[in-house]
Amino acid sequence: MIVLLTAFTASVQAQVDVTICNNAPYTIANAASPSNGEVDKYRWFKDNEWIVEGPGYTSYTIPSGTTAGTYKYVRQAHAQACDMWVSSNVFTVQVIAGTTPGVPSATGAARCGAGTVTCTATAPSGGSITWWDAAGNQITFPYDITSTTTFYAQAHSGANGTGCVSASRRAVTATVNDVPVVALATNPTPVFSGNASTLTATVSFGSTSSMSYTWTKVGGSSSTNTTNSWSTGTLTANASYTVTVRNTDGCTGTSGTATVTALAAWTRMQVSASEYYNAEFSQSACPSGWRLPTNAEFQAMINAGYTWRDANSGYGNTENGMFFGSNSELCTTTNGNCIFLPARGGYGNDDGTYGYYWSSTLDGGRFGFLSFGGGVPVVGHDFSYYYNSFNFPVLCVQ
Repeated sequence: MIVLLTAFTASVQAQVDVTICNNAPYTIANAASPSNGEVDKYRWFKDNEWIVEGPGYTSYTIPSGTTAGTYKYVRQAHAQACDMWVSSNVFTVQVIAGTTPGVPSATGAARCGAGTVTCTATAPSGGSITWWDAAGNQITFPYDITSTTTFYAQAHSGANGTGCVSASRRAVTATVNDVPVVALATNPTPVFSGNASTLTATVSFGSTSSMSYTWTKVGGSSSTNTTNSWSTGTLTANASYTVTVRNTDGCTGTSGTATVTALAAWTRMQVSASEYYNAEFSQSACPSGWRLPTNAEFQAMINAGYTWRDANSGYGNTENGMFFGSNSELCTTTNGNCIFLPARGGYGNDDGTYGYYWSSTLDGGRFGFLSFGGGVPVVGHDFSYYYNSFNFPVLCVQ
């Protein structure tokens, strides 16, 4: 007769080394039984000496008051079908005289951008603290981080990470908050002396909600508001500014310097009566002592404000055109601080719908010009080279 026996092949699950305090009993965690074969009893050894044996000893409890020291343990399982014992690895239990500390209290940290942080913790009954990362590596503070990171504090009953340890660790978070990145246009549109410029900050990184903006005149005073635009107030000379933004996390970012050019105001202006000039001849069209405006001056004129008015609509203008000035909607041809330019068209056509005026600014062989109609006036260079041959009127200034 042939008898088939079930092989008892699997070893007992590996045990791990532990450190315990002798103020309370400690149960060595259950280890899995062999996966193949019926176990009928277990036995335990300490320092190569038999301790206990029987069917109920899947785990073993080290009693409180055990003398301090380091002990070696082995757990064995016995198969009922055959007289065979399977052993675990030899593992150590270090017993320390003392009391197991409670879980420590701990406080995380926060910073703006990447860099070093320091978290703090307090052992509940004195002693000391060790710190660990998520991978189980012991670390010390200050510690360099690039993103929000979780750390773990463990309490020890002795100094310098010695003695009994807390049963668990306290998790804390070190937060990396966004640093706002802010910019101002490095060359804001110039203004005429006596006018204000509006600066606008662009935040390209970090939340813009509930930010404060501190606007600083280089060599002068500062002003704080909660919007990303700000008026410089009246300028009589060139002035440079920076802006510093602060978010709700207390993180700040400062822009580079932006310089606003204050142009000298014109004292007199005249529009060519019925003459039209191409780009080349426009440059010598003004009488002696007069000149064409630059692109920057035309832009400053636009920035001061503009309003389209039809002819004979009660504002003194007998032609369709546009008023420019800080109160352009109140301008007439007789009150001060206003410029009226008639919409005399271009290309030799006085159609009263559009206005074009040559500039003295030359770039890449093309002269700029002001253009306007019923919408927003614009200043730029010719849309193509052939515009230089078109005929526009001229505005002469002093």
